[in-house]
Amino acid sequence: MYATDLDGRDGMLFRFPDPNANRFFMRDTVMPLTGVWFADDGAFVEAIDMDPCPDDEASCPTYGPDRLARSVLEVPQGALARLRVGPGARLESIGGPCTGQPLR
Repeated sequence: MYATDLDGRDGMLFRFPDPNANRFFMRDTVMPLTGVWFADDGAFVEAIDMDPCPDDEASCPTYGPDRLARSVLEVPQGALARLRVGPGARLESIGGPCTGQPLR
């Protein structure tokens, strides 16, 4: 929250216990991000550009796909091409389940 950059990181990964209709909002977020949703098996679901909320919190939109997802990766807007993330991409943890290991 209130971050203006990701301190040298490529993004932030949110992994949920079960697939669900995860929706995100950008309250107190000052930099535009892209949310990338991945299915339970790691398959790319959808990428959605998310802009910071207006000053009126009541009009802050929520973002998310119409399909269930297990993980959401937030990256700065414009970073997907450099990270080679898009349709056909898969989210995998190196060495097993996501428990803090690096992702590829």
